This record gives sequence, structure tokens and C-alpha cells, in this order.
Amino acid sequence: MNIIIVGGVKKARYLIKTFAKNKNKVVFINKDIKYCRLIEQEFEIKVICGDASKPNVFSSIEPEFYDILIALCPSDADNICICRLAKELGVKRTISVVNNECNKLAFKKLGIDTPISVTGLISTIIEKNAYTSRIEELVSIDEGKAIIMEIELDNESPIVNKTLVEAKLPEDCSVSCIIRNGNAVIPRGGTVLLEKDKLVIISLPEISQKVVKAVRGAE
Repeated sequence: MNIIIVGGVKKARYLIKTFAKNKNKVVFINKDIKYCRLIEQEFEIKVICGDASKPNVFSSIEPEFYDILIALCPSDADNICICRLAKELGVKRTISVVNNECNKLAFKKLGIDTPISVTGLISTIIEKNAYTSRIEELVSIDEGKAIIMEIELDNESPIVNKTLVEAKLPEDCSVSCIIRNGNAVIPRGGTVLLEKDKLVIISLPEISQKVVKAVRGAE
């Protein structure tokens, strides 16, 4: 796929890393000159330092040949403006973080294809648009009050071939989704956990290491 990522810091870097690793063509646009330089040094991708709400920023990349634009700016107004401009310039699909849950309906009405609430259904973007390593912290929720991790099970994981109930994970965490063979599975207590499953786990930050140890075992 050809992908444009606009704005963001940690989440942007994560997406760049995972998309580039899977041989996608990635362009990163950000107004922060210093962060643009860091991304240029770390990844072999095209980086544009500028305001993506201005059409001239896209002049060097032929946006009509891009499959997805992902907007990660902290301002919902900026994300809406960027996504609408991208569609006008020919980008096939737009995905945007919604920082204020109350704005999600407005995003849909204004033509953004996939608005993702920061505190909402994050598993949707994981299922459709991201690839992860064995353990990744994907996003911090509400200024660090909770985190979402994706952890891949291997044959040494102590919970492999057990049901979710039998796994006895820490109380202050929840397995919200399982990615299995490229498909999303909504787990129940009797769901058996298999090798190569990727568990999407919501956890309090202070018990994250405890959760990882319970899922992966001592490493």
C-alpha cells in the first residue's frame, strides 16, 4: 500500500516502523522540523516538513496514487481539514484519530472514512491497518491512565492452549480482541488461546509488566 501519515509523535513512529517493515510505501508529514529530521535519520521514507492542511504540501507526492491517509494531529479540526483536503486531492481512503469522542459523528458526516476514537474502538485500527511485533505498547489512553498493548503468543507462553478463564490474567487488565490468522476474534471466557495469537490488552500502566509476565512468562 501507499500510505501518508500526518502529525503525531509516538503513534506516528510506531505506524511508520510497522508499515515500512511490511514493504509499504510511506510518506510522513509533520510541522515539527526536529521530529521530521529524527524520522528521516531512522527510516528510509519520504518526509515532508509542513502544514498538511495546505494543498502545496502535497505537490511533490501525487496524492491520487496513495491508498490511505492517516491523520494523527492533536486537533480534531486539523484532522478534519487534512482528511477532507486529501480526499479532494485523490487519496482513496482517510483514517483519523478523534481526540474528543463527541466529535466522532461530525467526522463521519464530513466524509472521513474511518474516524478512530482515542478512547473508543482502537481494536478496529489494529485489525485493519497495523502490524506489530511480539510486544508493543500501542497507545496511552487519557494521558496515561491506561495503556493498550498487543502481545503475540509463542509456544513458550504459559497461557497457550488454555481458555481465557484458565489463563487467570491480572484483574486490572482486559483482553479486548484477539488477532488470529489475520482475523479479529472477540474473546469470551471459554475462548482457547493459541500459539501466534495476538492479544490486544487494555491495562493499568502500573501492572503492565505483570501482564506481560503472565502472558509471555519469564524471558
